[in-house]
Amino acid sequence: MKKIDIMFPEMPYMAGLIKLMKKYSDKIDREKRHIKGIQFLPNYVKKTQRYNVARFQAIMLYQDVCNQFYQDDKDFTYSLYQERFDEDFLKATFWDEANSLSLIKNSMLEGYDTNPDSPTFDFNLNYFILESLQAGFNINYIRNLMDFFVPDNKTLDQYKKGVIGLFKEKRDYMCFSDNYDREEYNNLLSSIQTLFSMKVGPNDYIPLFEPIPMSELEKSDEPQTSKDLRVTKEDLEKAGNKFKLFNPEKER
Repeated sequence: MKKIDIMFPEMPYMAGLIKLMKKYSDKIDREKRHIKGIQFLPNYVKKTQRYNVARFQAIMLYQDVCNQFYQDDKDFTYSLYQERFDEDFLKATFWDEANSLSLIKNSMLEGYDTNPDSPTFDFNLNYFILESLQAGFNINYIRNLMDFFVPDNKTLDQYKKGVIGLFKEKRDYMCFSDNYDREEYNNLLSSIQTLFSMKVGPNDYIPLFEPIPMSELEKSDEPQTSKDLRVTKEDLEKAGNKFKLFNPEKER
């Protein structure tokens, strides 16, 4: 047995979660390369959302272990795993979901609820926001990610209503559980209020997810290049200075 597995017995589990994050990121990238026309969008969105949720759940499991180390005052182990975590996975999770929403809204395909304040909202952005806050991700970091799909304060208020609705459902369900922690949920509600108090400024909205024109999607059957729909490494690097995952000192 490797010495590191003896010192850190959870290492194979944590490494496996990182492999899962990469696996589903690669699957989404492959789907992006195979969109040939507007008729393929529903299948693309369906698969992307499924892979995205799987990737996000792996991120949450990873953070759950890290948070347990933090609560147990195992600062070195906590720092070790946070350094191994690539923040681009969470960025891409939000961005791919927002891209799917943008494509559906732009194509005006029927059968989708694209209103974030609706209880039947067909996209997972409210869920990602709520769970990321509960997992302890920096509030400023999450709010900055929202700049890519929240163009104005009216839309911000819609997302607030959607997230609060999910929060109430979760709290009402958990309050009958032995694991219910009133203080934790009070703190989560406070985090939600803080997040949505950060209003949209005139230069905040950065629409990386503007979809390609429908005229391009409707062209013959020439496959779109990866540049059309992909969240590239260059995209991530371009926004890198804006996002700092664990930076409590940052002011928005």
